[in-house]
Amino acid sequence: MKKSGVQASASLKEPSSPSPSDPKQQSLPVGEYEVFLSFRGPDIRDSFADWVYRGLVRSKIRTFRDEEDLQRGEKMEHFLLRAIVETKIYVPIISPKYVDSRWCLQELAKMVECWKLGKGHVILPIFYFVAPSEVKKQESVGFKSAFKLYGEKFDAATIGQWKEALKQVGEMKGWHVTEHVGQGTVINEVFVQIESHLRNSYKLATDELVGINSHVEKMKKLLNHVDSASQKIVGIHGMSGTGKTTIAKAVYNEVSAQFDQSCFMEDVRRILSTENGGDVTLQTNIISSILKVDSQVRNVGEGINIIRDRVCRHKVLIVLDDVDERFDFDRVFGRLDYFSTESRFIITTTDKRVLIKFDHKLYEPEEMSHEYSLMLFSKHAFGADHPPGEFLDRSEKFVEAASRLPIALKVIGSLLFRRDMKFWDAKLAELRSIHPTKVQERLRISYNELTYYEKQIFLDIACFFVGEGKEIPFYMWDGCGYHPEGGIDSLLMKSLIKINEKNQFWMHDHFRRLGEHIVHEDYPQQSFKRSRIWSNEDALEILRARRSYYRVEALRIDMRNMIEGQDGVVPLMKKLPGLRYLEVAYGRLVGDLKEALPKLRCLRLRHCSSVPANFSMEELTVLELRGSTVKDDWKGWNGLLGARQLKVVDLSSCRDLETPPDLSRCPSLQVLNLSHCSAMKGQLPISSLTELRQLNISRTKITELSGGDNLTTKLQKLQTISALDSALTSLPADLQHLSSLKTLEWTTNSRNATNVDHNKLLFLPAGLTRLTLSRTKVANLSDLEDLEELRFEHCPPQTSILEDIARLFKLKTLMLRFSEDSSSQDDQRAITTMALPLSLTRLHVSHCIHRETSFPSLVGLTRLTELYLIEFSFLEIPSLNQLVALETLRILKAPNLVNLDGLEGLEHLIYLTFENCGALKTIPSLRASSTKLQKLVIRRCPRLTEIQEFDKLKKSLPSKLIRIRECPSLVIVDEEGSSSGQDSARTSFVSTAG
Repeated sequence: MKKSGVQASASLKEPSSPSPSDPKQQSLPVGEYEVFLSFRGPDIRDSFADWVYRGLVRSKIRTFRDEEDLQRGEKMEHFLLRAIVETKIYVPIISPKYVDSRWCLQELAKMVECWKLGKGHVILPIFYFVAPSEVKKQESVGFKSAFKLYGEKFDAATIGQWKEALKQVGEMKGWHVTEHVGQGTVINEVFVQIESHLRNSYKLATDELVGINSHVEKMKKLLNHVDSASQKIVGIHGMSGTGKTTIAKAVYNEVSAQFDQSCFMEDVRRILSTENGGDVTLQTNIISSILKVDSQVRNVGEGINIIRDRVCRHKVLIVLDDVDERFDFDRVFGRLDYFSTESRFIITTTDKRVLIKFDHKLYEPEEMSHEYSLMLFSKHAFGADHPPGEFLDRSEKFVEAASRLPIALKVIGSLLFRRDMKFWDAKLAELRSIHPTKVQERLRISYNELTYYEKQIFLDIACFFVGEGKEIPFYMWDGCGYHPEGGIDSLLMKSLIKINEKNQFWMHDHFRRLGEHIVHEDYPQQSFKRSRIWSNEDALEILRARRSYYRVEALRIDMRNMIEGQDGVVPLMKKLPGLRYLEVAYGRLVGDLKEALPKLRCLRLRHCSSVPANFSMEELTVLELRGSTVKDDWKGWNGLLGARQLKVVDLSSCRDLETPPDLSRCPSLQVLNLSHCSAMKGQLPISSLTELRQLNISRTKITELSGGDNLTTKLQKLQTISALDSALTSLPADLQHLSSLKTLEWTTNSRNATNVDHNKLLFLPAGLTRLTLSRTKVANLSDLEDLEELRFEHCPPQTSILEDIARLFKLKTLMLRFSEDSSSQDDQRAITTMALPLSLTRLHVSHCIHRETSFPSLVGLTRLTELYLIEFSFLEIPSLNQLVALETLRILKAPNLVNLDGLEGLEHLIYLTFENCGALKTIPSLRASSTKLQKLVIRRCPRLTEIQEFDKLKKSLPSKLIRIRECPSLVIVDEEGSSSGQDSARTSFVSTAG
């Protein structure tokens, strides 16, 4: 028995539970699946159980389902038991034959075992034509017969465990399906309970929930009771730091389930402040979030059209957080009346004027009560809801001195955590001396307590790195001796910064402005005396000056479309001897920097038409010349001979470089990126780079990673090798000993294919999670238990490898492109019996051109969202009806394919393409996917005669998204049975644009 699941999301209600402890006090387990559906296959697989499963999938609930007719091995059994432990909710459907399956009994026993631990697991049993009392007592003939047979094969302890599990479940409150109880009613009730238990899993993370309930209730009344059909916007207004975002998140968590689709857009002001296409970025984010697709809007007009045609058809909730005067509703959304009267917008702002042009309601949060303020302060100062007795008086004084401002309470409380009375008294006096309206000065108390190094990191983030990855600045700070690991931890603990899910720095606007203010305050009118310069205007002011400025430590300038100052950048650098961070984009940097920039740690020159030479690299930790014009004879390479602190070298897209630079004197190097250096060729010596973590030589002409014998013993920290579309002829012979390696990408372009030994076996390290190979034989894949992504291109025939793929239980992406020569016939035939991992979400198969092959079974691939089949000779494809999560289907160059079974049941299909399918005659009805379908492309299918119910489809899909060309036999059949040829159809509703 194997299991499979579909990833999705749901909106839910407050739970009630049969678990032995109160679930409201228990967080549900966090795992890959949310519901484990257990049933005896032959009884109900194609009826009741299938209806339950499909309903869960439609609700976007990640569900494990029985496929009992598939073989279960020892590894799969272990996988299933682990899945039970990690799953939140168990739904055993106990039918008359349930007890005949020892696998079902084993699963049920494991469910009860987890449930008894009281860690939030929930069992929701369905008794399908079996009375709960029968399950509890186990006295019927069926139960007795089954256990009699088990007694001959299993020990008494095991059988006792199974019987006890049945007894426990039989005593639980569940649903009893009989001839008199509608199965649809039971299924609906089960869904309500499942959604109820899952609700908390879908809540946005909020900073504080102290006293939030009253705000939520007031907001719900404003959302529900509108004065007119046009009143769809509720604004939350107040000064920064009063908790507007927290309130908006809590309201979103509470009411989003009442809408068809919802999204929460944070930092709208920051998004709109970007120089290039802020409105387009906001549109893209909203469309992607609402439609659950990766979208890229090209311009504002296109974004408005997509929102009008596809977003507005839903009842939506859209929250726009931190909006300022730059926001123009009509420019982002088109018009408010595009949206249904049931849709709602929540807008948080410090400026009421952004709401004036709309019919709106306004909520202005009242000051936090003393009780709640004390609780919020205590959470951060003591990690408890209330202060200890000896700190109560001082805590109350801090609450009042902070004017009950939430952000101030949080930051000051964090500052006082585990500090003594003397420190408390000093900070209280300092806080009381600040005027109540000066929020930033109050927050500065926390900044003042940072160490010197922590302050430098804080100011760098505020001025340069909000929204950027932490890797590059981390290396720079490390080179400066700022101890970034501890410093970043300290800033996190003091609630001054956050690190988001993309590993990027995030900072509240109050702290960002505080950092900028601290840099400005000493010299408000003299930018050249400040420590950090991040605006082009200030940088140009320095360019015009004629003296040295020792105070400037970090500078960023974008010289795109800048005429003035291009020739002054290098002289500028000479005037900034204290510079440790320099970032220049699109500059023309002419000149010599000999003996300049002695303190420079990070140099980032992006797309510069010329690069200065002869600067010292002795202290440099990051050298980034991405896309810049540098050649082999650049004098700056001499600096690498002494660059013993260098940790990052990024020369990507330096297309004039022909030879890799000599990095042998860079023993600290950890990241080397040479990708897209299209002229670079020859050997790359790396044996001396013992600290190397990441290596990228994709799209270069480098042929060898050289370093003598036992190369991998010298590279035991290497985690990533990327060599896509490369000229690399081989990998190190002892690669399998590289235990740290997680990502291996090696594909050779066709020009260099003859230089690769196709018959040499490649032995792989067991810890890989991503693997991409071409024209290469591998020893085995079965040991790669953590592999999540596998791409094979033009690989020599290896039937055993196709068999190994079935054992990769964590595999999510599989892409197979077979070799086109005749030697791969056996390999292509083997695909017929190949078992595909049930964990797959993406599957691409191409160039199966031998007629004796057929496509493998698709049974159980209920998580698959993307299927590409390109250039194959299959006469048919297995039924698609189990691909319940499929969103993209592309079938190209399939000359023998006549019909396609199961297409009519794909409810989540978004993109559908048929090209060069010479034998295809009929495309079945797409009624099930008509509400989701975004694009239909049919090209060069000369025998295609009909698309069933096309008349109905064209009403739900704009004509510009339907492309039909070179299908001379096509006849469109509508519901009434009338038809039209492609010529007449083309003029009315079929776009012929390619």
